[in-house]
Amino acid sequence: MKNALNQKSSNYFIRLFRGEISLPMTYWVWFFFASFVILISSSFYFNNLPVELTSTQRYLSISIAIFSILYSIFILIAVWRSATNHDGSKFWANVAKIIVIFNFINLSMDSYSFSKNFTDENYALINSIKQLDERTPVKINENIYITKAVIHEKNIYYTYKLQNLDTKKLSSINKTMLKDDVIKATCEDMETGQLLKQEYKFHYYYTNKESQKIAEIKISNKDCIQSNRDDDLLRKILEQES
Repeated sequence: MKNALNQKSSNYFIRLFRGEISLPMTYWVWFFFASFVILISSSFYFNNLPVELTSTQRYLSISIAIFSILYSIFILIAVWRSATNHDGSKFWANVAKIIVIFNFINLSMDSYSFSKNFTDENYALINSIKQLDERTPVKINENIYITKAVIHEKNIYYTYKLQNLDTKKLSSINKTMLKDDVIKATCEDMETGQLLKQEYKFHYYYTNKESQKIAEIKISNKDCIQSNRDDDLLRKILEQES
């Protein structure tokens, strides 16, 4: 039993957590460099996510965020303890502790923000749209990009750039078909449909590749109700004819 405890205490990461690794190694390698690698890697992953996440991508995103928070807590404690045990300059040990305090404050704020995404639906919505706007332009497909995303009170605004659209061929009939398709897609989507029922309104702006506005579509829950009525009416007509 004693040998097992000795083997466990000799584990490098346990000694790191206890502050038994030198302060320069703990700070520069495990706090500065490793944290930087985690930050760059996670930022690259999040910045390349599509607009619509799959369940796998959603779970992976949550796992990465939790891992980042847990690692930050682990290494900040390790730096603090290593600074306490430091035999060299007390000045640099105290500087390291001050940096730990500031990072703990930032970590607490980030953790609070992360937790609110699961407890406050309105905060989560605002935060997700803000993050989307920060990532713009976001590629939807070969021809469509989201160039702006904004939320103000109960109004959500999206701007799309139609990269290869021939503006001259965009007739009023095509605009009507576009509007019908957008209303149907927005109303039938589980997330946007639920927001519409909560009295949110969607504003879609479409521009050409020169960023000139060519179409504007506004959608409220009334449009969904009307669209459903139109679908029901069409279904009844088809049933009578068959």
